[in-house]
Amino acid sequence: MYHRSARIVRLFPVAVFAVFFGVGTASSQTSPPPAQSPAASAPVDTEQLRQELERLRQEFETIRETYGQRLTALEARLTAAGAVPGPPAAAPLPTIPVAAVDAQVPP
Repeated sequence: MYHRSARIVRLFPVAVFAVFFGVGTASSQTSPPPAQSPAASAPVDTEQLRQELERLRQEFETIRETYGQRLTALEARLTAAGAVPGPPAAAPLPTIPVAAVDAQVPP
């Protein structure tokens, strides 16, 4: 009997922490707004969506290039200062063509 009560006493603070942490996390989450049905939404202009997608891709590439240039400049400054360079920057991720994303994989 002593062994069981000692175990409960040891686990009680953990259980209390888990309850309070779980309640705080769950209460801070908000539910997403309800999705509109396709019939209720406005008609979709596919050409406009394609243009927006292309604009977003170009913006992403610009940001990627900017950060690459900044990393290169900082590495050059470190080298010029005589500091030991860190690990090399990660190679850029390959871009995936849209057709490859839409392709279905056989089971």
